[in-house]
Amino acid sequence: MNDESKAKEDRPVPRLYLIRGIPGSGKTRYSHNLGCITIAPSDMMSHRGGQYTWVSSNYMISKIHFRKIVRDLMALQIDICITELLLEKRFIDFWLKEAKDNYYQVRIGTILVDLKTSEQRNLHGVNKTAVKEIHDQMDYGIPDQIIDYSEGEWSKSKVNVEKPYGFIPDESNHYGLIWDDDAGHEIKQLINENQLDRAMELHIKTGKMYENYKPKILE
Repeated sequence: MNDESKAKEDRPVPRLYLIRGIPGSGKTRYSHNLGCITIAPSDMMSHRGGQYTWVSSNYMISKIHFRKIVRDLMALQIDICITELLLEKRFIDFWLKEAKDNYYQVRIGTILVDLKTSEQRNLHGVNKTAVKEIHDQMDYGIPDQIIDYSEGEWSKSKVNVEKPYGFIPDESNHYGLIWDDDAGHEIKQLINENQLDRAMELHIKTGKMYENYKPKILE
């Protein structure tokens, strides 16, 4: 083994944290506890002239402008945390592709919170209507999961698991992202009914059902 290969082998595996949740769910506090660089694209686009004004159009603009920043950070092989509101499957794809290209381990987490609590504690003053709209658009069917690209592909092989809803994740894309639309709809309904404990139980159960399911990566 040459010196370059040995150095790569000894290097700690960098992590990319993708933290999802509606305003007031606690994404910022969670990311600070991780101690790594935190990128909050839609929030950063809302800070201008010493003031914070959140508008929905900034959410889409941030998707374009902050991609280069994260690419540059990944080249340094450092831990990065991205906190986002919706972070839908189509947007997660981009981060997973970059993580795969840079041999990162990805940790995806969703913080669940009821709407009343969100409205009370969101620090940025996102109005009640906007919070409800974000909740309605949130894809709650993405369970917490780890996708390891540190060796260029997953460390674990695919195994058969019992599917809680008989839903088989799509193996053809999404870079290994696991999701369950049926579970997502039920979790959202439980939150709407202020049954947060049951929503959390289902979120955890869904993640555990899929935790060893590793479809192949298509090149």
